[in-house]
Amino acid sequence: MIVAKDVALLQRIFDLFREYGTFSNLHLNLGKTVLIPLFLPGQLDKAADRLRAVLQEATDVIIALSAIYLGIWIGPEAHLRQLDAPIQKFSRVA
Repeated sequence: MIVAKDVALLQRIFDLFREYGTFSNLHLNLGKTVLIPLFLPGQLDKAADRLRAVLQEATDVIIALSAIYLGIWIGPEAHLRQLDAPIQKFSRVA
């Protein structure tokens, strides 16, 4: 999970992850990396285009408004997803 205020900082953050991976042999799995932009939900497509223009690795990174981290939903749209698992569990049991 990466939280950054400025889009320009993202490329530097990914460069640091890549540099760390060269000497530690612990590489960031970009297919599982979720980037959560902190802005109004209606602007996701516009923001995704901007992120892809700035970030070289953006083709592999998942851009979403909410994601699960250590069992807790985070992000601007997390409140829409927090009850999904309990409702599914109740539906299976009931």
